[in-house]
Amino acid sequence: MKLRIMFLAGTLRKGGAEKQLFYSVKTCIELGHQVTVCTLDHSGYWEEKIRDLGVTVLSITSKNRLVRLIKFCWFVHAMKATHIIAQHFYASPYVGIAGVLLRKKAYAAIRNDGFQEMNSLPRWARHIAVSWTTALIANSNTAINNLKEMGVCSELIYIQNVIDISAIHIDANSKEREVGFSFVGRLVEQKRADLFIDFVTALKEGGLVFPIRIVGDGPLRAQMEALAERSAVSVDFLGERDDVQLLLSQSRFLVLTSDFEGFPNVILEAMAASCIVIARPVGGVLELVSHNKTGFICHNTEEMVAVVRRLSNDKMLQEKIIRNAWAVVQKHSHQSHKDRYSQFLAGASD
Repeated sequence: MKLRIMFLAGTLRKGGAEKQLFYSVKTCIELGHQVTVCTLDHSGYWEEKIRDLGVTVLSITSKNRLVRLIKFCWFVHAMKATHIIAQHFYASPYVGIAGVLLRKKAYAAIRNDGFQEMNSLPRWARHIAVSWTTALIANSNTAINNLKEMGVCSELIYIQNVIDISAIHIDANSKEREVGFSFVGRLVEQKRADLFIDFVTALKEGGLVFPIRIVGDGPLRAQMEALAERSAVSVDFLGERDDVQLLLSQSRFLVLTSDFEGFPNVILEAMAASCIVIARPVGGVLELVSHNKTGFICHNTEEMVAVVRRLSNDKMLQEKIIRNAWAVVQKHSHQSHKDRYSQFLAGASD
């Protein structure tokens, strides 16, 4: 059965959730469904790429909630959408109300760990997002378990993130990596770039000196640059980049220091580029990184430094980690995502 699906995204800027939207749109088209995308923002990085798939992209730029709702309901009606799917949790209340008013199947989005979503909206908006929608779609089992613990009784659907593995895997022995450690993410409090700088400072104090990169931008960039200067460590701040996977292929390690995460796609990107992951045990990280098998889970700087010392003297362990991590990546291929989305839409069409 051919469905008419409308996705509602809060923004189409350059980000992980927005990249996953692109893959979901592509998958729905390949499955034979008609797709429209609506965004609550001005045009962004992913708009052109989505339009290149032959998809109509509609924008609602008003900041007034009622205007947004009216316009979104009109778009759903005009495009004759049968199913409406939020891509960000803060867009989910609009999807929930439109679903009830227009009698459409509507799906909320859980892109973080569940706790963050429940704390991000006023109670009334959270209630609409959770109770007025047909189901909640989460990209990690961690989020689903957290929602159950919080007593959320709605139907919870797991759809994994996807990574395009067609041309990005690089053999660990293909070349010497020119960068030791990379941090990839927006420079905001959640990502804790300060902990990454503390880590590389500890490495330097321990006599371990490697080229260091921070890939990403944000409101804390100047503060992080000042911290690196005070710590007397050389860090190359690259800002926002389009070639993250290439940069990861040049790095020996990706270090993830976030206080909380949903399902960090950058870990998959690092694994696909044979870049070993060192991460804190937050959110969906533990669904990807199994300590000493597919990467390393560390609770503090001291543990991170100990891992680096160990790996520096154990080439076989490095190769084992990279090999096991590649097996994880394959579980998140486009075909795996397509199969899961096909199951979801088959149930949604009932």
